[in-house]
Amino acid sequence: MEAHSTLKWDGVRSARGIALCVAMIVVSAGCGSVSFKAGASPDQIAQDEATCRASTGSEEGFVQCMRDLGYLAADLESMRDELTSGPTGDH
Repeated sequence: MEAHSTLKWDGVRSARGIALCVAMIVVSAGCGSVSFKAGASPDQIAQDEATCRASTGSEEGFVQCMRDLGYLAADLESMRDELTSGPTGDH
């Protein structure tokens, strides 16, 4: 009898894994942005990034453009600032 393992998509675990990876990238990278789109080839990502960079002069505009194209995109500098600024408000 042969044992087979099945890779099962678990949306919650996968979302947590993606969030953890993005957080690690944010802390280590410090600036720039990160974009991800399931099924997009490296060539397609590069083309879309070039299009968005050419159409806007800000990182926020770039991120919004990539989101408009269906990417999960984040401004790493803004995320780093949020993560390293500590808690805000009275909790």
